Amino acid sequence: MSDPPHVAITIANSIFIITCTVGNCLVCAVVLRNRDMRIPFNYLLVNLAAADISYAIFEVPNIILRHHVYHPEGLAGTLLCTTLTGTNLSWVGGRASMITLLVIAIERYFAVVHPHGNKGKLTNRKLKVIIPGIWIIAFIYRLPSAKKTYVATSQRCVSSLPTETKESIDIAFRVLKFILIALLVVLYARVVYALWFKRSGNAVTHHQQAVLRLRKRVTLMVVTVSVFFAISWGGDTLLHILKDRSFKLSPLAIPIAHVMIMFNAAVNPFAYALINERFRQKMKEMFGSGSRSLAAKTFVTSERKPQGIQMANMSVKQKEQMSKDNFSE
Repeated sequence: MSDPPHVAITIANSIFIITCTVGNCLVCAVVLRNRDMRIPFNYLLVNLAAADISYAIFEVPNIILRHHVYHPEGLAGTLLCTTLTGTNLSWVGGRASMITLLVIAIERYFAVVHPHGNKGKLTNRKLKVIIPGIWIIAFIYRLPSAKKTYVATSQRCVSSLPTETKESIDIAFRVLKFILIALLVVLYARVVYALWFKRSGNAVTHHQQAVLRLRKRVTLMVVTVSVFFAISWGGDTLLHILKDRSFKLSPLAIPIAHVMIMFNAAVNPFAYALINERFRQKMKEMFGSGSRSLAAKTFVTSERKPQGIQMANMSVKQKEQMSKDNFSE
């Protein structure tokens, strides 16, 4: 594995692992260190960041160390394959990332398409069930194919299941993955239509326009993240299906697909920073740009002073909704 293409793939993976870990730790710090960022929706982003971090960190033994460190055989090799080098823990993080994206899509659907109902409203109380549930489902999702053994001749960890059983499980999981992607497409299609194309017959107030702009920014951010996810994970799944059907693929096809998955895990913090103004502002403050952000806040506040009479005429409910949308931008 010392040929130039595989060296390049290992280097790319190493860069994305570092970027993913640092960037997503920054996302967690931004939400947890700022009281105004601690809202249910942002906690879902923290969970997504934690899932991406766990995927990246537990891929290190498989991507980097296995080319340079001796892998034991026998019982020790089986234990190591089942826990670390067989990618089980990294794929738990990957599955948690997928499920979290689906939960985010459902939250956006109810927030935009059915904004006045409480059925899909995300609360801290619901999160105490949702977030542990995501990780439990992700763990169960990986459990059937968890046990692996080390084969010294091929220097790989392979499943201990019978071939037919393994193929059936793989097919079922791949179908579930495409169903998840299809659900994301359907949910976000409804959300995008409601935000950008649906016409309201009633006059829109300034407050409603502001809420609409904020919802568009949040939706654009999560749609961008979901598109990267669908391309990377969907492409990897498609390549594995072709491989199992004996299609002739380049030896680099699947390793490059895995690089794209790692890129997807690393790119999310950049999507938050580029699209979401509030995240970008908090990240700048984390890097010592607090004074410039404070000056910008002062300027914006002074510009908004003439709107005081308008704010005074708003109902208490409208003000609370405006505050909530500002926090979740």
